[in-house]
Amino acid sequence: MSDTLRLDTALEQGVFILRPSGELTWQTASTLRAWLEGYAPAPAPITVIDLSAITFLDSTGISALLGIHTLLGGAGAGLAYAEPPPMCARLLHITGLARYLPVYDTVQSARLAAGTRAPFAGEHPA
Repeated sequence: MSDTLRLDTALEQGVFILRPSGELTWQTASTLRAWLEGYAPAPAPITVIDLSAITFLDSTGISALLGIHTLLGGAGAGLAYAEPPPMCARLLHITGLARYLPVYDTVQSARLAAGTRAPFAGEHPA
């Protein structure tokens, strides 16, 4: 297991993109939480979390993803998750979170959905 998580950010077509890479686990979730504490008070109107470079996800990592959902949703920001690797997508489906979190197959579809729908609307294709 790795104890590092890298967070890359970009602004693409007016949408803030967060690209975590590495393992999102009990050892690394504090990195994401620290970033979130600084970002959540004044988030961009639309945020996409690109999960494509996550190599492992445990229950603490899932909790961190839920934390993003809760904080940004409370701030009224549009949010979507994109491109979960098969292992992450499977965990989100097994836990039932894929029905709760707005998860999309591509960054483009996540960007469009987060920008055109009310944040956290009921249906989210995964």
